[in-house]
Amino acid sequence: MSEIIVTPAEALGMGWSIIPIKSDKFPMLDTWKDYQSRQATEAEFQAWLNMNPPAWAIITGRIS
Repeated sequence: MSEIIVTPAEALGMGWSIIPIKSDKFPMLDTWKDYQSRQATEAEFQAWLNMNPPAWAIITGRIS
């Protein structure tokens, strides 16, 4: 099985909805439900990058 590795910025560019997560795989956000129907804005994404998340999650389903 081969892996597909993309950066968070590439994932957004491909139309995927992503969110930052902690090392325990729980979101770093109070709520992530909005991202089931929309992508993060550039400002949100930049703020998340400044949080220095250890990992990112892809919101699956119709949005991505």
